[in-house]
Amino acid sequence: MVLSSESVLDIAASGYLETWELARPTSDFVSALRRALPFFHGCVTGDQWKERADHLHRLVIAEVEPLGAGTSA
Repeated sequence: MVLSSESVLDIAASGYLETWELARPTSDFVSALRRALPFFHGCVTGDQWKERADHLHRLVIAEVEPLGAGTSA
């Protein structure tokens, strides 16, 4: 099965995914996914998407988290 970025966005926007933070609206996750899509360029299988997501998560922890929480205007 091929998972295009459009397919993944549709899945995320469906509202059927369980999230660890249920208080946030689905649109927040879709917005974050749209911003992150360039990082996932070339992913077409579920395993590739998961591997790249794990890599992005590690990068955020290592590079962004030490800077502290920011606010978006």
